[in-house]
Amino acid sequence: MKTTLLLFAGLITGLAHAQTFEYLDINQVKARVNSGGDLHWDPVTGNSGYECPKGSGKTWGGAANLWVGGIDIGGQLKLAGQTYRQSGVDFWSGPLDVTTASTNSATVSQYNRVWKLNKTDIDDFIANYANGNVQNGSFIPASDLLSWPGNGDVSQNQDAILAPFADLNGDNIYDPIGAGEYPLIKGDQAIYTIFNDAHQLHASGGKIIGLEIHLMAYAYGPCSVTASNPFLNYTTFYNYKIINRNIFPLYIMISWDLFNDSDIGNFMMILLEDVQDGYAYTYNSSLTGNLNQQ
Repeated sequence: MKTTLLLFAGLITGLAHAQTFEYLDINQVKARVNSGGDLHWDPVTGNSGYECPKGSGKTWGGAANLWVGGIDIGGQLKLAGQTYRQSGVDFWSGPLDVTTASTNSATVSQYNRVWKLNKTDIDDFIANYANGNVQNGSFIPASDLLSWPGNGDVSQNQDAILAPFADLNGDNIYDPIGAGEYPLIKGDQAIYTIFNDAHQLHASGGKIIGLEIHLMAYAYGPCSVTASNPFLNYTTFYNYKIINRNIFPLYIMISWDLFNDSDIGNFMMILLEDVQDGYAYTYNSSLTGNLNQQ
């Protein structure tokens, strides 16, 4: 299952719960993306991590993450639904064993990171590789381009191909230096991270599903696309690739959503949803009382 979401506008305990992060910041939004899938906040301080316009000090949103639940063919209700990390987590970094839908602490630690690239990083690499500057060492590619998680560790029974890349020689092996291969990203800036719900028991109390999730958060910067669509200067996108590695598929029922604590302003927050077009939005109002009477 893949989807793209369009958005406008507790304390961590233990090493396994610590997160790395980067910001989407190529346009008028500065949006924090954490390893493990948390969006738009700092789990240590609880502060918002979604500033718009960038540099204004005005923030929108608090904790956000993916929620997935369903009933498997055995009739078991399963759920991965992380909120504020006050009692633990439901998601951990890294891919899963494709046979057992499991992982280990070493893999969680290895993938406890995000990869951030601009389209210009990739364009510069392509041009310099064509000119031989990468091969002779006179051009040093962006570090996240070199370490892009294109391949899983097959000795750990991970999927052979993880993050998308241009496989120029068709051997299914990501090789930027030897073959001039490069990440395939969306937008003008992207942040990539891989996480799962199967490392430990869920803090939410939901049963483990066996999900491996690949998240690409991205945005468009000043370009011809934003010139003709200026709202993109204030927009961030989130593309989820959700893989069920469990031998028991969620056949009977499955539901997914984006939990988002949309803190905005000091008065009443109003949430509205356009079901037909598939988006929701929030705004701040000084109105009080029963909204059904407004």
